[in-house]
Amino acid sequence: MERQDDITRRLVEEGWDRTVVESIAVVHESEDKVHIDIEHTRRRADGAPYTRFRTLWVATCQDAHWGIQFRSSDLTSDASTLGPPG
Repeated sequence: MERQDDITRRLVEEGWDRTVVESIAVVHESEDKVHIDIEHTRRRADGAPYTRFRTLWVATCQDAHWGIQFRSSDLTSDASTLGPPG
């Protein structure tokens, strides 16, 4: 929880107010696996977008239960990578 609080603090410092899902597309599907491409924007309080990124989600069905197996984002901001500020 402390790590997430640090990320949230850094996001607020860079001007973040909310993250908006801009699009969702299934790029591969089978009986037991789905790859989902999601495009997001981070927005300031006035609604202006200041960064855009994509995330690939892989959902699988194991033992009759669907769940997220993997997620990969192309985030580069300091807040997202826990780079500089202290």
